[in-house]
Amino acid sequence: MELLELKELINDALDDCQSIISANRNAVLSESDFERLLSTCIAKAINDDRRNPHDFSVHTQVSHYFDEEGKTDVDRRVDILLLKESELTPYINHKRFKYSGESIAFELKYLHETDSVSKVKCDFCKWDDLKSESSLYVIVLIDTRNGEDYSKKEEKIRLMYDNHIGDNDNSGQNQLFYRVLKKEI
Repeated sequence: MELLELKELINDALDDCQSIISANRNAVLSESDFERLLSTCIAKAINDDRRNPHDFSVHTQVSHYFDEEGKTDVDRRVDILLLKESELTPYINHKRFKYSGESIAFELKYLHETDSVSKVKCDFCKWDDLKSESSLYVIVLIDTRNGEDYSKKEEKIRLMYDNHIGDNDNSGQNQLFYRVLKKEI
């Protein structure tokens, strides 16, 4: 399955996630709830699609970028990781694995009404470490009481994305994506 096909399935999963949150605002009370809901929606979209020979799987809170000895200097743990199971190699006697195939990492932020959008910037910066090995999808859920506040925060996040991409080519195998979801409170 190609990256664009996966992105299409992920966007469908994000639409489902948004529908669930819109129908039941208490479905997500924390970032952990958001992670659980989104990983479930992504897994369902991937597993229900006839193009996926069940080779892609969804994992949460996993570090997977290690040097040849299985060590890492940087904590590269991501909230959700979509990867190709057939290219996963376990390290013996370690709770780690080496992965060299296609993947999409997800960083999630749940911004409560009074939270600053600046908290999202560090998630975009993770792409600098990941882009040689993985695409990155930054997903932000924003609590809002009015559409104007939501629109301002969404615009700031779009500008962060644009500034982070800058003059970099974002059309290759590993790309940076983002999406903003809304939770009416």
